Amino acid sequence: MSVQYRISQLLISSTARMIFGWRVIGRDNIPEGGALIASNHISALDPPLIGSAIRRDMYFFAKIELFRNFLFGALIKSVNAFPVRRGEADRQSWKMAQSLLRAGKLLLFFPEGTRSKDGRLQPGKPGMARLAFATGVPVVPAAISGSNRLRDVFFRRAKLRVGFAKPVSLSDFESGGDDDTRFDRLTQAVMAEIGRLKAEVDAI
Repeated sequence: MSVQYRISQLLISSTARMIFGWRVIGRDNIPEGGALIASNHISALDPPLIGSAIRRDMYFFAKIELFRNFLFGALIKSVNAFPVRRGEADRQSWKMAQSLLRAGKLLLFFPEGTRSKDGRLQPGKPGMARLAFATGVPVVPAAISGSNRLRDVFFRRAKLRVGFAKPVSLSDFESGGDDDTRFDRLTQAVMAEIGRLKAEVDAI
């Protein structure tokens, strides 16, 4: 873990805990080795908050436009972000993601594909499942709550929470049907678990 990454983790987690009453649930569900962390997405703050909730390095996709500013690009690169071209097949970022997972790293993935404007969980897309089957790593459903309502969280009208569920093993989805069917079954199972977990963290 780089010094910059660890310092960022400590600053974000301590600030979120002291000012916003942040709590993390299910941290022990993060496995050793490579895994996809599949979370709902409601705010631009989700990656640093989820990353700070885990006591390991985690890597992040970031839209390539964010790297066009040299200083900001260098900053997010120092905390494990790498560029992805949205709206097209980006082979370079796909290869990078596979390489990281096969090397035993954690990678954050938002199956919805974009932020939810109203905070509700949107349908998942198959990219997460494709990447999981391509690398053989488990998927850890995650849920974040309150990151899109920090003013309400500050005044304790809402809660800032991050939760992690037990890993979803690919072995339950390897048989039966073609690739698209397997991808769809895994995606639906992970999204259902994200929804269940989100209701749980919302209630804590």
